[in-house]
Amino acid sequence: MEAKIRGFSIPIKAETKEFKQAIKKIDDEVKEVIGTTNALKRSLKNDWDSDIFIKAQVAAQDAVATTEEKVRAVQKALKELDDDKSDLGKERIKLLTIKLIDAQTAANKAKRSLEEIAGSEFKNNLSKANQEIDLTKRKLDTLSTELSIKWDKKVFVDAQATAREAITKTTDKVKVLEHELDRLNKDSSTVKTSAEFKDLTVAIDETKLKAKQAQMQ
Repeated sequence: MEAKIRGFSIPIKAETKEFKQAIKKIDDEVKEVIGTTNALKRSLKNDWDSDIFIKAQVAAQDAVATTEEKVRAVQKALKELDDDKSDLGKERIKLLTIKLIDAQTAANKAKRSLEEIAGSEFKNNLSKANQEIDLTKRKLDTLSTELSIKWDKKVFVDAQATAREAITKTTDKVKVLEHELDRLNKDSSTVKTSAEFKDLTVAIDETKLKAKQAQMQ
């Protein structure tokens, strides 16, 4: 009799060697997918890249699925061993109980990694939006200074165009913030009263206000 969950199989009635090999195989698969996820996550932190982001998301999703499969496989094996009162049965129950705790911990870490990777796209997009706004602001300040010294039609036209660009960039930032808020709203694991959620809501309101003030100038 075996506890099978998709690709995982725990032969609870097999000889000790075969039993331990099956456990090791599952452990190795989990270790591999988590290692791949962590490596890609580190790459994103060092240098955000859209291609690596996609690969990291897929890897993290695989890690979540694999660790959850391990949890279910171990739980099923423990259930089937529940009535085994032999010394070997007790020994295997003890080992599988430890493996269950390890699997549940790994599953939780995999879910956090998936959330961190998903959030990295927002952080990258927000950073770009802030940089573009800052660049436009500096350009507008320079043009305004030139106009205050000496009025020039070309500079005036450039300043108007830059002011419109500043409004567009600020509106784009609002979209980035709203997209992240929508993602958090759709994520059932996100606590809606968290500081992150509140800060995001405040940031959206403040950025909308800046865009409105820019339009009135």
